[in-house]
Amino acid sequence: MQHVLRRPNIANRRVVKNRAARTKTAEQSNVVFNVIIFALIIIAAVALGRVVQFALYNQYAIQNEQLNKEIEDLQQIRQELIGRKLSLESPQRIQSIAMKKLKMIKPVNVRYIVYKEVQDKPKLAYAKNNF
Repeated sequence: MQHVLRRPNIANRRVVKNRAARTKTAEQSNVVFNVIIFALIIIAAVALGRVVQFALYNQYAIQNEQLNKEIEDLQQIRQELIGRKLSLESPQRIQSIAMKKLKMIKPVNVRYIVYKEVQDKPKLAYAKNNF
């Protein structure tokens, strides 16, 4: 009957016999591990930087869109105010207000008669066309 526990094949294993060789191998593996960790940190930092960059870009794009909309609204309001100003300054409107509210009359409907000057002040009189 064969032995149940088998001995592992020690001949195929690489065995480092001296201490200097073992420390050299450990140092090499530590250097490789440190380089890999450093590379992963750099990659993570670059990825985080790109995420922040995209977030800022999107924030600025949203602000830009809002400002453009606000500019369009303000330009529309400006155009409406310019139109209103022009209608308020029209001579026909001013004349109609003067005639209705202030009871003024057109100059073509009035005759002016200038009298002699008395004490350096002229006296004026006016009458309507049917005078």
